[in-house]
Amino acid sequence: MTLNVNRTQIPNTDPNRAAFSSSGGNPALKPFKSTNIDLSVEQYFADGKGYVSLAGFYKDLNDFVNQSSARLVDFSQFVDEFLSPEEQASLGTTLGIASGPTNEGDGHIEGVEGTVSIPLDMLSPVLGGFGLITSGSFTNSSVQLAPGESSITVPGLSRWVANSTFYFEDSGFGARISHRYRSKFLSEIFGLSATRTLRQAKSESVFDAQVSYEFQSGSLKGLNVTAQVLDIFNSAFTTFEQGDQRFVVDRQKFGTTFLVGASYSF
Repeated sequence: MTLNVNRTQIPNTDPNRAAFSSSGGNPALKPFKSTNIDLSVEQYFADGKGYVSLAGFYKDLNDFVNQSSARLVDFSQFVDEFLSPEEQASLGTTLGIASGPTNEGDGHIEGVEGTVSIPLDMLSPVLGGFGLITSGSFTNSSVQLAPGESSITVPGLSRWVANSTFYFEDSGFGARISHRYRSKFLSEIFGLSATRTLRQAKSESVFDAQVSYEFQSGSLKGLNVTAQVLDIFNSAFTTFEQGDQRFVVDRQKFGTTFLVGASYSF
């Protein structure tokens, strides 16, 4: 715990702007608990190569962590140690605000998701080796971080998420291009002094690509080499405030990543 003494506020009688305050961790903090209900159905076709699935879920959240909890604390035990007799005489209040994470939150998450995997040779033999996998989900979430506070969406969850992969695989060669999209969401970022801050983030659209080859015969049989390009178009992570995407707070780009790897199985 960090104890803060603001001597300019010694005469203040308002605990929210008092001389004493503190911030820090919480050794009694617990992981939040979730009671889940899931239901899913699947249908396979094309001799098991393709499938359609649909799922629904509900999660009841308890002891959700409130990273910025603030509670009223009596700091009278520190008065003699940190204040002179003159300062003690003019002290407006020994009460102050202690901030840190607590398990005050409760909420819920519910949604549906669907996936379709289609081997395209079921449409035409010319498309042998080609395939498409696509999935999408709709998620609604709400959590109240502390009693009496307004509810927010669960940090990190988008309402809409979609993923698609178009691929080709034949005779050890494989190639695929993937796209993932997520709608705007409440992001938990690190602000000044490494404090966690909740801020709205814009929607994201990211493309990745991969090619690979696995040797089928000879002395190199079992060797698989892979090359990947992640975030091909160097998409931006953008946060905004006041619920208006025109009020941009920051915009970050982390660059395109190139990876080359190899594995051997025997």
